[in-house]
Amino acid sequence: MAENGARVTIADVHTNALEKALPLLGGNAAAEYLDVVDRTAVERVFDAIDRNPSDRRSR
Repeated sequence: MAENGARVTIADVHTNALEKALPLLGGNAAAEYLDVVDRTAVERVFDAIDRNPSDRRSR
């Protein structure tokens, strides 16, 4: 999807998995650390995506 211009965000609690997957997704991809049992973290990830969809970076 990212290679076709879609903005893709992946999220996981395992940062090593994010680091391995991100380069495979292309330049329009971003990675976010996310522990889904932490409601604040979930909200932070979605806020980050909504705020800066064109200026995203791996976190």
